[in-house]
Amino acid sequence: MTIFDSTSRDHDQPLSGESIPSLLDELAVARERIRALECRVTGAASETEESPPGSDDRLRTLLGNLQELILVLDADRLITDVAGNCMGLLGYAASELHGPGVQVDVLQFFDADHRGVVREQFAQAPLHPQGSVRQVRIVDRAGEGRWVECTLVPLYDEAEQQLTGVQLILRDVSDRVRAEQMMHALNQAAAAVQKASFSLDDVIEAATGLLCDLGLNSGVGLYTSDRSEIEWVRFCGDARFLQTVEMLRGQSVPTSLQDMELLWERLGEGYPAVVHMDAPTITGITQDPLLARQIAQLLGPMTGIVVPLRAEAHDLGYLVVAASWLDEGSLPAIQAYANQTAIAIQNSRLIGLLAESEMQYRAIFEAARDGLFVMDTAGRVVAASLTTCQLLATGQNAMVGRNVETLFSVSLQEIASCCQTGMRDDDSGTVLAQAFPDRGEAFPVELRGSYILFDGETHLMVLITDISERIRAQEALIQSERLSALGQMAGGIAHDFNNILVSILGYVQMAADDAPTNARRLLEDLAQIEAGARDAAEAVSRLQALYRETDDVSDLVPVQLDDVVMDALALHKPRWKDIPQFQGVTYEILTRLSGPPQVLGNPGELRRALSNVLINAIEAMPEGGTVTFESWHQGSDTFILIRDTGYGIAPEILPRITEPFFTTKRGSGLGLTVTDNIVKRHGGKMVLDSAPGKGTSVTISFPCYDAGEGVRRRISEVTPETVSVKLNALVVDDEPRVRAVLERVLQRQGHQVKTADGGAEGLAALQEHRYDLLICDLGMPGLSGSVVMQRAHAMDPAMPIIVTTGWGETVTPEEMREMCAVALLAKPFGQEDVRRAVAEALDKTASS
Repeated sequence: MTIFDSTSRDHDQPLSGESIPSLLDELAVARERIRALECRVTGAASETEESPPGSDDRLRTLLGNLQELILVLDADRLITDVAGNCMGLLGYAASELHGPGVQVDVLQFFDADHRGVVREQFAQAPLHPQGSVRQVRIVDRAGEGRWVECTLVPLYDEAEQQLTGVQLILRDVSDRVRAEQMMHALNQAAAAVQKASFSLDDVIEAATGLLCDLGLNSGVGLYTSDRSEIEWVRFCGDARFLQTVEMLRGQSVPTSLQDMELLWERLGEGYPAVVHMDAPTITGITQDPLLARQIAQLLGPMTGIVVPLRAEAHDLGYLVVAASWLDEGSLPAIQAYANQTAIAIQNSRLIGLLAESEMQYRAIFEAARDGLFVMDTAGRVVAASLTTCQLLATGQNAMVGRNVETLFSVSLQEIASCCQTGMRDDDSGTVLAQAFPDRGEAFPVELRGSYILFDGETHLMVLITDISERIRAQEALIQSERLSALGQMAGGIAHDFNNILVSILGYVQMAADDAPTNARRLLEDLAQIEAGARDAAEAVSRLQALYRETDDVSDLVPVQLDDVVMDALALHKPRWKDIPQFQGVTYEILTRLSGPPQVLGNPGELRRALSNVLINAIEAMPEGGTVTFESWHQGSDTFILIRDTGYGIAPEILPRITEPFFTTKRGSGLGLTVTDNIVKRHGGKMVLDSAPGKGTSVTISFPCYDAGEGVRRRISEVTPETVSVKLNALVVDDEPRVRAVLERVLQRQGHQVKTADGGAEGLAALQEHRYDLLICDLGMPGLSGSVVMQRAHAMDPAMPIIVTTGWGETVTPEEMREMCAVALLAKPFGQEDVRRAVAEALDKTASS
């Protein structure tokens, strides 16, 4: 990398196109100088002819004061006249160069390596009537070489127009050439610094070492981390310079540049400073006159240049360069070198930070408790942590190159989708999948990720979280909540059953009394008994709903949320009415239900979700209050709002309200956690809004059920009047009273009925005779009802089968298909329930 624009030229080489403009400018300047000198010489000669004796001496004196040396040469390059700074440039007096008997060829004063350039310049003189310019080295009488600008102008005989000789003008340009050479050398040194090792020590060693190779003493000082002082990290130079450094280090010398009054004023403004290392200056630094004189004597004449090291607007420290021949003209070269050194130091620090960051990243990568792997955009693993390999039961070498679609149950596109917006704290940037280890069974994981640059290209870093324990914990939480709800309901259901039994027993006894004398009152008594029995059946049905499996999705049916609300209120009526009233506390339940569109859901789970919210609302109002249920429809969603007038929730607690085990009161802290999980499982959202003293509102939304999507109706809409055929039915049940009821009901509806008291007797009856309908109990000793129905279907696939059970709420459509049953008759049942089940069975069998 070139940082200096060197203007030095090697005159033994042909001129390049870039150097021609500079050469023409120099030639023009030389021409003007030659003209001026000619005018002065001509004027002096004219004055000599007209002036009195002694004027020639004055002319000689005038020409002798010129800084340039003017030589007049004949055609053989012999000196015929001399004027100007002859002694200063060559060390000879004019009389030693020309005069009677003196013949001096001017070529002897040029460096042997440059005489060819001068010969060529003489040979081409006729081609340059206005003069030519070369930069060459001359050697003086003492053997010391110096650079001069050699201007050669041809001289002609005015009468015959023939070349008679040349006029040679020499101007000392040693200082300029030395600066150019130093610039060139420092340019090469700076390039070497840039190529140095990336470590800070290597960069500083290269920077000072290269200066030492150029005959320059140097030192580098860097700011400490708090920028209060300068720490001199390296010095390099000759023995005298290094000895001086040791002498200063042995003294109590201030290291803060603010104490160096001679330097700080200029350096503090970001400018370099030139310091002449004499005794007064050194005394100002050391505050010790005796030590200062010793150092000045040791160093001899020396000039120091202090340059700030600055990169990207950051002050890093200072570079000190010292030598006997430095002056202010050396500043540009030293400043440029310092700039490149500062850039190299800054780069080394950045690379050091990068290496440190990479080490930290690698440590975090390997120490993470969750798995981490990096893959390219084609889905190939390029790096994997030890935890990842342990999770997937494979080695790190075997992991690299694997396609992620062989490791997880999701596609590359699904994994990439969780990396679109980087790693987030919520669940919106996660993908649930099954991981396939090389050994062992698949297990559930959660994937989330972020796009990163890896080896200069875009890759995806994916975090793997094993959620097996979380799922087991959630299942345990739900089971715990279910049992808790069951315990809470036990007292209420017992209370309800006691009330129902009082009604049934009372009306049965009154019916017995009314039967002989008052038929109308007998019918009224029987109606009350039937109503009580149905209330008891409904209570049992609500209790059974608690036992439906949470992962059973086959029961997702169209549900009216208004019905779920009413069921939840009925389930917990003792909690919000009977028990509080006994304690003198009153709760008011307001329902503003608008009959919104149905949703697709599990009725039992939805009841649990709303029950949990209702219980929380009641607990937030220990002295009583109002709970309002509202439903409405907006867009493609159905909404349920539960609002209470309780004490509300503090803002700092509200974001954590659905966290497992988080609670501000007695209890498990699981209610809203379970509710949130149920809502999410149904594709819904739950939003809580609360403020202290203003109550709490819970808004739950679910996608509306689209009947056009076609979910098979669970209950046929066939009316009882559509059934007119008389059937030969077989009833199989181990309960005599149930068999008797079914037999009488079916006979009253016009059917012929045969009964069997168990599975074996039922199968024997089916082998002896063909029946039009089979009604079979599910739970029986010996052969279970499911086995009886499967064997009966194998005997006669066209025969419709109805299953009866006291656990009707928990029987799923999949279980119905496994049992080969086409209709369900849930216990307890009435005559119309039997008629509807028979109609449904016939309808489904005919349509299949």
